Amino acid sequence: LQETLTMNTVAGTTYYVRVYHYGSAPTANPEFSICAFAPSNVPANDQCADVTAGALTAGGTLTWSGDNTGALDTEAIGTPNVWHAFTTTECTNVTIDYCGMAAPFQNVGARLYIGCPYTEFIGFTAGNFDDCGDGNATVFFNNVPAGTYYYAVLAGVDFTGPYTINVSAEACAPAPANDDCANAQGLFVYTVCTPTDGNTESGNESLPAIACNGFTSPEAVDVFYSFVATGTDHTVTATGTNGADLVIELLEGTCDSQTSIACADATTGDGIEEIIQGGLTVGNTYY
Repeated sequence: LQETLTMNTVAGTTYYVRVYHYGSAPTANPEFSICAFAPSNVPANDQCADVTAGALTAGGTLTWSGDNTGALDTEAIGTPNVWHAFTTTECTNVTIDYCGMAAPFQNVGARLYIGCPYTEFIGFTAGNFDDCGDGNATVFFNNVPAGTYYYAVLAGVDFTGPYTINVSAEACAPAPANDDCANAQGLFVYTVCTPTDGNTESGNESLPAIACNGFTSPEAVDVFYSFVATGTDHTVTATGTNGADLVIELLEGTCDSQTSIACADATTGDGIEEIIQGGLTVGNTYY
């Protein structure tokens, strides 16, 4: 079997390669061959540092063209690729499509990378091979914060060669009125569950995601509600719709100084999350 390591290098610098046999008991005469080479046909945008981010405004578009033949995995994302980048100055919903390509790419990037080399990334919201009408892919990234993002055009079997990619952006919907604790929406306490509709779309992350029931989330776009305790025992129930995978957290104190006292994350999309909490103080406000 062949092991291959691809890396960025600096001209004139000496690098060392260590080779060892897997396991503690090597076979007799464990021989190998090794080489180091610098391909001559690497695309100009093979490294993220070699691309310039285009300005992408809400209502605007960009077009990326190139050829990923000969691409390497210089940023170690797991697949050979070339890079493009854009910069936004406000929250946008970004759409990236491969529409119009004669030979549909069968594997497309589903991440927006932050930093070069990247330190984190934003995963895609949704995607399909139907919207283009020609078998090519469309990928959606919703509620992308202002900033600079790098996109990898993957290379491999059935997705190598010339490409033209379209990028468009729309302004995010306004943040919910109860996006922050200070503007928490009040809930009346009834003797039976009387639901109030809500939505986290275009919300911001007020607090980092918590660990709850052995799970956590890469982000925590949140909204806030409050209620005044009418007894020592209360139940809070939240039911997801449209695929919402909810986490609910019960907090006491003030918006400036809160303590988490309970959480619920027992279900997945469209599930019901429920906190049954005792020991509350009548007349106190909880969030």
